[in-house]
Amino acid sequence: MQLKKIELARSSIPLYDYSTLASTNGTLHSLILEGCKLPVAVIAQEQSAGRGQWGRVWESRPGGLYLSLGLESNFQLEKALHPSLISGWGVTEVLNREGIPVRLKWPNDLLLEGRKLGGIKIETRSSGGIITQIVIGIGINWRNEVPARAINLKQYPAIASIEQLAKLTIEGLLLGDERYRNEGIEAILPSYLNYLDSIGKTVTVNGLSGQVVGINSKGELRVVLSSKGAYCEISCIPGMISLGYY
Repeated sequence: MQLKKIELARSSIPLYDYSTLASTNGTLHSLILEGCKLPVAVIAQEQSAGRGQWGRVWESRPGGLYLSLGLESNFQLEKALHPSLISGWGVTEVLNREGIPVRLKWPNDLLLEGRKLGGIKIETRSSGGIITQIVIGIGINWRNEVPARAINLKQYPAIASIEQLAKLTIEGLLLGDERYRNEGIEAILPSYLNYLDSIGKTVTVNGLSGQVVGINSKGELRVVLSSKGAYCEISCIPGMISLGYY
């Protein structure tokens, strides 16, 4: 393990750099319990027990970015989806500025050319109805081998090193956090929707066919259901429906 400083546009933060870990999120949680001040980041060249949302295995072979960032927070529990949205939006925004046309699959998967480029896993600690700490785990395929329905950044020479990708990713996560703190979710949603690949997708909810039409202010997916000339709009939380791709 090496302790480094990663220099950002307006600040620097500590970065714990490991060759191999079971999980960057797990290691970061341990560092926080030991008294490590936030913000702080952990990165590994590979993970032996990487996990995505819903406990799915995240293959963490050498050549990919496996990073976690810990932040202090002041989210109300009813806004628990906001960290997912703003994290996905921030990274997508920064990568698009580098000429990489990343899009979003709700709530925070990163897509490129219709295939999965990366994913984000949010873990939180709360007290008294307030989320006080957030650990954002993110995996992005850079030069690692990927499954058939995924993609890496080999064809995008704008990202020349894993160090550059790590810096851009942290800058994106901090961009989302800063804009949310200063302007709220309403300022981010229009841009998030512009990146959202899920708009117009046909989905099935409880046996009924529906179409994705947007995101509400809580971060829930808005779906219009139709049946025999009637329709209604419902709001879905993650886990209620599948948006496909893989």
